Amino acid sequence: MISQEILKDDKAKEINNLKDIFEFIKKENTLESALVFSLDGIKLGNFENIIDEVKNENFIEGRFFNSDKEIFVFYDGEKYKAVTTFKNHEEEKVDVIEKEYILDKKFQNKEGYCKKIKVIEFIAYDEDGQAYVKASCLNEIEGDEDE
Repeated sequence: MISQEILKDDKAKEINNLKDIFEFIKKENTLESALVFSLDGIKLGNFENIIDEVKNENFIEGRFFNSDKEIFVFYDGEKYKAVTTFKNHEEEKVDVIEKEYILDKKFQNKEGYCKKIKVIEFIAYDEDGQAYVKASCLNEIEGDEDE
């Protein structure tokens, strides 16, 4: 797992609203899914469809992801920030727990099938050898409209 902030220094000066961030993400990445928390509610689904619905003034945070990486976008009170986590745990020999959650009925697809979301939790160990979740990433949505 490698995490890095992607909107810093020169890039951050040019990107100061959500539409610019989404354009930057679209240009640099091929992400399939999105989970967005806003004052209007929670939106989950296809990346392209979700970003068209999001408004600056209502946005709280969003996770945009595919099976290789997740980009977490949030507002820190002064500016928008984005952090990418690459899910290369097989290469790094990092301990992970993969979980699957059945989502609430409000996230049903058109056929009435409840969506499931898959999550990867990255495990780290403290100096006493106690395990803890260092980071978690959304990995995949099952039962999405595009399936």
